[in-house]
Amino acid sequence: MDMILSSVPYGLLIGILSTGVYISYKIMNIPDLTVDGSFAFGAVVNGICCLYGHPLLGLLLGFMAGGFAGMLTGLIHTKFGVSAILSGVLVQTGLISVNVMIPLTSFFEKATSKSTSFAIVQNFGGDTVFYSLARLFGIHGVDANKILAIVVMVVMIALLIGILMLFFSTQLGMSIRATGNNEEMVKASSINTKLNKIIAFSLANGIVGLAGSVYVQYLHSYSEGIGLGMLVTALASIIIGETLFGSRKLLWGFIIVISGSLIYRVIYAFAIRNGGANGIKLFSSVIVVAFIAFSVFRKKIAEKREINGGDNKNA
Repeated sequence: MDMILSSVPYGLLIGILSTGVYISYKIMNIPDLTVDGSFAFGAVVNGICCLYGHPLLGLLLGFMAGGFAGMLTGLIHTKFGVSAILSGVLVQTGLISVNVMIPLTSFFEKATSKSTSFAIVQNFGGDTVFYSLARLFGIHGVDANKILAIVVMVVMIALLIGILMLFFSTQLGMSIRATGNNEEMVKASSINTKLNKIIAFSLANGIVGLAGSVYVQYLHSYSEGIGLGMLVTALASIIIGETLFGSRKLLWGFIIVISGSLIYRVIYAFAIRNGGANGIKLFSSVIVVAFIAFSVFRKKIAEKREINGGDNKNA
């Protein structure tokens, strides 16, 4: 029970991350490797805001930071004709340096003086949304704070999915979805597919940056490698959700992604408890491959049954 209670907040955090990746990976059908960098970018910008006592502003600026990273990827991809994969790699690589340099600039001297080095500390001073709500409602104790975090994140996810559903029901949102389904057809309708891609990259990575912001506020810590492996984690959550529950329409797609994130985190926690944390990145990769293989195997079985069923009817 304690393992599940500890896993749910992390699973919901991954759910926010996976929602952003779902937009680029499933809705737009574009592989975006910016994710690890935009996650850390949103995290460090948010962390600075928390150090100055503005956690809500930190969430907004974390979203905007991730969105800016996604916009750069989109611009490089659409304006310079660079492949989406290479564009993401270029932006992600550049952000590695940016995410280290930001906390160490003299502009943030006041903030960084509260800790030895914000770029490497595991625990930093500053307020968070979770701390503020705990004080407001007089909540004390580890389990009570975990429950509060779960409630807060569920509300965040509900608001996020609601806003995304409203956005994708607008003309612009439907145009972006159509671009992901059939770009050539959308081009024939005189719609600017390049702009749609830039907006989609920005939105997806903005949500990833928001996930990084919530991650830092929940853990109350930051490290240089905070974004490492986040893309694989998000893909694992999406693949687990779709393998277990199938591909559905947009609303259910988002819900399935969140469900996959929770399942992934429970498996992750079980693996750490029984095997240690040293091989956890390898474990994440193996999980992705295993569920992809299972999905392919299940499709082949379904196709075989369909063929056999057709042969029986003809007979």
